[in-house]
Amino acid sequence: MSKVIVACTFLVLLASSPISASECGSLVRDSSPKELLEYGYCDKYGYFYPSLITPESAQRKMPDYVKGDVTWVNPHRMEDTAVVNNIDLSPFKDGIALMSCSDIGETVWLKRPDHNWDGPFVVADCANPRHMFAAICYKGEVAELGFKTAVEWGLATYENEKVGIIHHVVLNVEVARSAGAPNTSGAPTDYREWWLSKLTFVNGKAFHDMNFEC
Repeated sequence: MSKVIVACTFLVLLASSPISASECGSLVRDSSPKELLEYGYCDKYGYFYPSLITPESAQRKMPDYVKGDVTWVNPHRMEDTAVVNNIDLSPFKDGIALMSCSDIGETVWLKRPDHNWDGPFVVADCANPRHMFAAICYKGEVAELGFKTAVEWGLATYENEKVGIIHHVVLNVEVARSAGAPNTSGAPTDYREWWLSKLTFVNGKAFHDMNFEC
């Protein structure tokens, strides 16, 4: 079933010649498709992209059992996005965002280091395709928690409508696609390594052809 996702706008920072990630902050130009393809660009957060990723890379579903880093979203964000995407959160512990919009509606479970499986979570949100490369390549993200779960996990507080940050990220979280508590065997796939190994850009090059390191 197709989903309609409202894309976020972002500022594109470009160079008139090839640039490095360290130069992102000082480069501001109007974008053009040719420049995006030829020289790469920086998003508004200063992350350098060698080119635009292909739709196939953006839409590639997550493997059934992976590991990666997990962050969290602000209060009400997950609930509001679930409404937009027609996802009912009530049968689940919480909503979660995975990187690919193709995973919306799936049921997953999470396992922190030294903890049992936690869930079930429903995939209610996904990464904006224009932000995926930075989230995965630079940050190693596999998912974003709803704020309710972030509080339960001791990552944040919420008092008098003020958010308190304890930890931004949980490292090496296992994520399994499963209707019930997972019964996994073997090691989880490293999501970052897997995604980058299959990543292609609209200039016709694969990630590993570009001699680029995040």
